[in-house]
Amino acid sequence: MLFRSLFAGKEGIAAVVEAGLTAIRAKSQRLTALLIEEAQRAGLGIKSPLDGEVRGGHVALDVPHGYEVCQTLLAEDIVVDFRPEAGLRVAPHFYNTAEEVRRCVRRVRAILDNGEHERFFKQDRRPG
Repeated sequence: MLFRSLFAGKEGIAAVVEAGLTAIRAKSQRLTALLIEEAQRAGLGIKSPLDGEVRGGHVALDVPHGYEVCQTLLAEDIVVDFRPEAGLRVAPHFYNTAEEVRRCVRRVRAILDNGEHERFFKQDRRPG
């Protein structure tokens, strides 16, 4: 088992080297800028810096019920995470496409609009 994980790690490093760190950062800036643009168009709040020169590789969206929205996305294999006080964090990688970024934002908006996230609300367990 150890050798398999080492092999996977080695291949991941090779992919990064092949793509090049400068190209990866440039694509990250393009995709995170697109993410912000699409999120703002969808009426979603942004907690990350808007300036691409100071922003990292993720964008934190300020959405109501962020934890539940995150769980809904994860159930659909849309990989995001949620952190209290930070928000719903979306981190497009060099292998992601602009269309995948747009689709993620559309899903967040649809989840909120349709109430799909409500299935992850904690059940009230108080008696009677």
